[in-house]
Amino acid sequence: MIARATGAALVLLGAALAGLPALTWFTAPTEAAPTDTNGFAASGQLWLLPVLGALVVASGVGLLASRPGRARAVASWAGPLAFAAGLIALGFAVWAGLDPSVTLRVAVDGVTESVPAPVDLAPAAFAAPVVAGLAALVGAGAAWASRRQ
Repeated sequence: MIARATGAALVLLGAALAGLPALTWFTAPTEAAPTDTNGFAASGQLWLLPVLGALVVASGVGLLASRPGRARAVASWAGPLAFAAGLIALGFAVWAGLDPSVTLRVAVDGVTESVPAPVDLAPAAFAAPVVAGLAALVGAGAAWASRRQ
């Protein structure tokens, strides 16, 4: 197992996973101007992605900081941690993308009304499940490599 490369990959994937909810996830075309919102404002489950991303980063840092002879021992906990965090993040990202609880609301003169408008997914909504899935795969690979003799 190449602990440094695996650790670096987990750090990058975890950082991306933590930052993706801050990007635009949902858009609604309107007659006046397109409206968009980030993942934090639209889906409550996406608030967990930074925490799960931090767990993936911690796994990667553990592998990066491991001494050459201890990489297998570190991978025995870092791999399953990254796998579990990535898998949970994958579930939340897919859930947020498939079932957006977003409605367009317009406030005029202190009166707020919901406007029926189709809600479209932005690129971050497609990238998050991919990043989460990759983190889970890399974590599974590290866990598997730590078990090999």
